[in-house]
Amino acid sequence: MQHSALGRGAKSLCSSPPPSACLANIYGVQDLPAKNPMTQLYSRLGSVGFPRKYLHEIVLPSWWDDEIAHNPAGYTEGLLLLSRNLGLDLGLCK
Repeated sequence: MQHSALGRGAKSLCSSPPPSACLANIYGVQDLPAKNPMTQLYSRLGSVGFPRKYLHEIVLPSWWDDEIAHNPAGYTEGLLLLSRNLGLDLGLCK
């Protein structure tokens, strides 16, 4: 029979989350969702005349979901799609 490091009968503060998540909960720190990099890109494109709605409905393919951009490769794919379909060099937005 194995005993935990907390002692007999003690309950773990975290049964399944990783230790870092446990510590965050103990100290009241919550993970905030990462800001999607597409938000800033849409803002920059909007400032030069390309509204977000236009980009979503006309420029980007129907399968595109902004959540893809949370992954660096996905963000690069979004840049490539916008760059090709708008005829703009968006390489500076990386």
